[in-house]
Amino acid sequence: KKDGSRGKLQLTPEIACNWVGIVVEAENHPLQEVEPGSGEYIDGKLYGSIHNLGHDKFAAIGYHEYISDTNPFGVMISNLVAPRDPCFWLWHRHIDDFRQMVVQKYSHNLNEFKPDNLKILDLKITPRNPDSKTPQGGISTFLGPPDLELNEANAELNHEPYKWEITVESTSLNPPEPTNPQYFTVRLFIAPAELIQDQRSWIEMDKFTYELTSAQETITRKDVDSSVARPQISKVKPAVQLSPWCLCGWPQSMMLPIGKPGGAPYVAFAMLTDDKLGHDKTQSISFCGAKDHKYPDPRGMGYPFDKTWDVRINSTKSVREIIKNHPQTKISDFTIYRSTELYQGATGGDKPPTGVTWQNTIKGFFTEHEVQCMLWKFNLADKDSVQLHAGEIYAAVKNGSMPKGETPWSAEKVATFKNWMESGFP
Repeated sequence: KKDGSRGKLQLTPEIACNWVGIVVEAENHPLQEVEPGSGEYIDGKLYGSIHNLGHDKFAAIGYHEYISDTNPFGVMISNLVAPRDPCFWLWHRHIDDFRQMVVQKYSHNLNEFKPDNLKILDLKITPRNPDSKTPQGGISTFLGPPDLELNEANAELNHEPYKWEITVESTSLNPPEPTNPQYFTVRLFIAPAELIQDQRSWIEMDKFTYELTSAQETITRKDVDSSVARPQISKVKPAVQLSPWCLCGWPQSMMLPIGKPGGAPYVAFAMLTDDKLGHDKTQSISFCGAKDHKYPDPRGMGYPFDKTWDVRINSTKSVREIIKNHPQTKISDFTIYRSTELYQGATGGDKPPTGVTWQNTIKGFFTEHEVQCMLWKFNLADKDSVQLHAGEIYAAVKNGSMPKGETPWSAEKVATFKNWMESGFP
């Protein structure tokens, strides 16, 4: 407190998750104020920043090829490459356990934010292409070509375009109309069919506010409009020049789990709530919030799977049984098929120069000075390292930030490197 005395902050179901998150994460000082203008803050010295501290400690005990006095840490030190360390996933599960303790402590009534006189009649997730080759009731994933303009080098996981269709009906004697619409938020999730009883296995796919202007409407929502995915990036401005805020969100190409060649059974879930999301032009509000504003969803992140449903406490009822008794919710089954055809390189356009390989051409593009200069990041004398980082290297030589202190590559040299990438790194 202002006078130096100490007290206790009483946690309630409404604020518990928020404050546990603030304690665990490296929140800045203004966010740690108990009430705006109160001058009372949580004890940062007592709680520290366990999430970031864990990253630091794992980085300090990590290993890598080119450890030095100026670069003594493993990949856990950087948010750009930390997921390459297996301990990243275990550590984040541990951090999530703090939130889970709050989830298990407080229960929630699913009808608390139920919209008046609304029910979901039908829920579908289907390919947008009516001529899709995917079996009925399924969506396909595949390995697609890399986008060199976005610094990609290898084949990337992608999926066929899909859409959600949610049919909503008003049971009111005076149903909504254009002059008297009804607003609500639609919340969409998926989970592997065998894990739908596990609250932590549900994946938030989208959420948006909708304006109902008639007694019954089918809402169509495209995958590219998801509140989870990062906005589609214009190639007019290179990705390396964009603000980190513009790149926030889940990659558009990875909006679905990979599935299985014979089909992986999944369950889709939809819920309606009587609220509105905050207005913000940022597409990826689910993960990124609203810049310079509070999180734009009054229900918080991950609702309703961020709380324990009271109907599941001391009950053997399945999620399917519970949803049948809540008309503002709906689940449906679908299948994710994985295509096993690998991307075989570019088709059409300029052909790679005949006979260009790593040994006879590309290796000679990098001088000894440049190899030594870049050892802190990758090994330009090693084909596997160059292949792994080819997208980043291509972007750097194209915009002139590489080679450092030497003559920039000619357009012909840059094109040769790009064609070597597209021909499969011979």
